[in-house]
Amino acid sequence: PSLMIGQANKTELADSLSTLAYQASSQQMFDKADSLLMEAISIMDRKDLRAQLGMVKVNLQDTCGGCQQMKKAVAMGNKKTSYTFQRICTQLDSAEVGKDHPMKPFASNQSIRTELCSDSLEQVFYQTTTSGKEVTFTVDSDVQKPTEKIDEEWKGKVAHKDLVFKTVETLPMDKAKNAPFSNLSMMQHLMMKMSYPDELKEEDVHGLVEVSFIIGLDGSVEDIEIIQSLHPVLDKEAMRLVSILPELKAAEVDGKPVRMLYIMPINF
Repeated sequence: PSLMIGQANKTELADSLSTLAYQASSQQMFDKADSLLMEAISIMDRKDLRAQLGMVKVNLQDTCGGCQQMKKAVAMGNKKTSYTFQRICTQLDSAEVGKDHPMKPFASNQSIRTELCSDSLEQVFYQTTTSGKEVTFTVDSDVQKPTEKIDEEWKGKVAHKDLVFKTVETLPMDKAKNAPFSNLSMMQHLMMKMSYPDELKEEDVHGLVEVSFIIGLDGSVEDIEIIQSLHPVLDKEAMRLVSILPELKAAEVDGKPVRMLYIMPINF
């Protein structure tokens, strides 16, 4: 018979059952509300009904059942339920990344979100670059074997455009010289290309400018920022020096190209 019910009638019937379930819940009749919502979902499976059923089951002390329903609601696009799910159904901890951890080259700390009644474990690794930009890497893994899943995910996503490394296995390469672009290479570049601005010669301004930048996946220079300023004119010259670095090949980790963060101190 349910196959004979039109879409409009299904919606109306599901709405009516949902209203009755709200009324039952307000009177602490959660068993009745549970039954009404299960019937409503059998007629029309909707994210609002799943969310409502989740809270009913929590009130029935069936936390696992409630969390299961809320998780389905979130998966169906119910953003409002996401906060409730996180509050009721997960436990959040934080930890420093140990020196032997596979994520150590990338992150200094992590947040660990464990789902109740589930083997799901979400680990978010954080790195804040010197310029203040925060980047993250998220791994959904198994409570029993978190590191194994991280290794697997890491190898698959190591060249992800959002990851930025401070230390790498292989330095960027100077394509023309076919040699690593080391700190010595950087100093040589500065000595050859630096030009003290004529307009400052009378003021005789001297000191240190620090510039942060990233060598991208294609070896190009990205995200140039002044992190220690000296004078607007000298800051501009420092950024020019970084922008005309020789043609480079990206740094590597695990044999794959990665973005690498540089901090360049420039003395004028």
